[in-house]
Amino acid sequence: QNETLIIKNATVTAKGTEAAIADLKTFTLEGCRIIAPAGVEWKAENKAVVDAGGNKAKEVRIEPELYIAGTLVTSLNCNALKDIKGVTVAPDGEFKYDPASKTLTMKGVTVSVGNDGKNAIHNKGIEGLKIVVSGTNRLESNIVVLYAAASIEIKGRGSLTVINKSNANIGIYLASSNTTVTISDISLEVSGKWGISGEPRKTNQALILK
Repeated sequence: QNETLIIKNATVTAKGTEAAIADLKTFTLEGCRIIAPAGVEWKAENKAVVDAGGNKAKEVRIEPELYIAGTLVTSLNCNALKDIKGVTVAPDGEFKYDPASKTLTMKGVTVSVGNDGKNAIHNKGIEGLKIVVSGTNRLESNIVVLYAAASIEIKGRGSLTVINKSNANIGIYLASSNTTVTISDISLEVSGKWGISGEPRKTNQALILK
């Protein structure tokens, strides 16, 4: 039995009367992870995705990975991003994520993380993520502030300040091959040891200013 299943940057709901995902030699997730039910994980010895009791899970929900201040954004918390530690939203502001359109809306938002090894925003697997900015917004971290392992478009009519507080790392980082960061219309200020940087060992990276 040599069956292999690889899921990349995808949203998948698998259901089965006996098992949702089973009878595989290998199962690999790239840029996405199992988000529901709680406690469900792949077990190689079972050749299946199983629940906390070791039984084959009958339903599995997989979503691409986006992190805000180190917290995974899912369909379960996407409308409550203001409650994440390190996030502050102005009284008339808005901070939410729409998985269907892959749109992160920021209005009057500050994401500030300190010496805890967290990025303000880490797009690990949402290809074509759109960050729509209005009002005044700020991202701060002591490591990479805005980490793009998949392509991002930042647009809108507001302003975004991206600050590497340690001044020893990168403001906006293109981390993977075939990654594009597109910046349209907004007012953007970026600072760090490197303001906006690609990865020299990767290919086909691009910064587009519109």
